[in-house]
Amino acid sequence: MSKVISIKDTNDGTLIYGLVPAKCIVGYYKVSIKVKRSKLVDSNCSCGSSLCPHAVKLYLFYMAHFKNMKKTEKK
Repeated sequence: MSKVISIKDTNDGTLIYGLVPAKCIVGYYKVSIKVKRSKLVDSNCSCGSSLCPHAVKLYLFYMAHFKNMKKTEKK
């Protein structure tokens, strides 16, 4: 399962740092993504690709688990 390490709100969007499990090796890929208005804008992964399946998995995990938490905190 993916893990979110930290979430930082900036003027450019939200920076999310996390770990995504690797299928080919034992361990995790370190992934950082930038989300702006619920869209994946930029990503960086330890696998070497700029926009890879690991970044998409972290984005989907964030949208499913943490996006709703921000809405409940504002109420």
